[in-house]
Amino acid sequence: MRKPNFFIVGHHRSSGTSLEMNLMQHPEIFVVHHKRGFFGFQTDFKSENKYLELFKNATNEKLVGERCADYILCDFSASRLKKYVPDAKILLIIRNPIDVMFSIHSKMYLVETIENISNFEDALNAEAKRLEENIQFPDKNPPQILYRTVVKYTKQLSRYYKEFGKENVKVVIFDEITKHPEEIYKEIFEFLKVDSSFIPDFQAVNQNRHPRNRLLQSLFKKNQKLSSIVGKIPGIREFYLNINLPVSKRDGINPELQRNLQKELLPEIEELSTLLNKDLTYWCKN
Repeated sequence: MRKPNFFIVGHHRSSGTSLEMNLMQHPEIFVVHHKRGFFGFQTDFKSENKYLELFKNATNEKLVGERCADYILCDFSASRLKKYVPDAKILLIIRNPIDVMFSIHSKMYLVETIENISNFEDALNAEAKRLEENIQFPDKNPPQILYRTVVKYTKQLSRYYKEFGKENVKVVIFDEITKHPEEIYKEIFEFLKVDSSFIPDFQAVNQNRHPRNRLLQSLFKKNQKLSSIVGKIPGIREFYLNINLPVSKRDGINPELQRNLQKELLPEIEELSTLLNKDLTYWCKN
């Protein structure tokens, strides 16, 4: 079985799904996505061979990759990936951290139903208590709802630079890939050393959704057996999405909260800007 030789390691709510879908269009690239992966906080795979079955449909593609957003959050994923594939290429998209936190909260509350605090600011304020609870009861609060921890970009990136070297880590800025997709994908393909003249058919995926009935959504998310049975019915997923989880526009963040978060996060963004040699402080100015 083929082993992966590149990894899309994150970030949550930063167009990772679109990146995967667009890369999959390239004839030299094969990519799969698994929510937990094999090198993160938890895994659904009982052995390496079970993990490698993810890539059983890969044929003669030059690059075989896996996407798992948990790999950027988990503090030991970089070292585990390095040990498993020492010369792997690492790819990720990072986005304005305030937008990321706000978007993750919305998804965790409305779609995943992991978050139980509906108000974004209240959920942010709960993080200190949640971190304390995790010390006493490990894994009580999943890492995705520790919002400020999620966007510690500098610390996260430094782990991958240390293990793989900057030359093997490609950091894409969300704003740039959104505004100039052809140019950025050309850079990505050059980084991956595949045909850089290929232009994907860019598509918007994983759009914001809002359940009409959160209780029903929670039932399907928490009852894996029910979800598995229902999911085998042809066309049922699309029907459910249209009926109970339609695409919808999210309300904006409270302006005062946004200003406060910009002030709070500015030192982190300045440090990140130095690390990337790219001024990203505009994230904290508009």
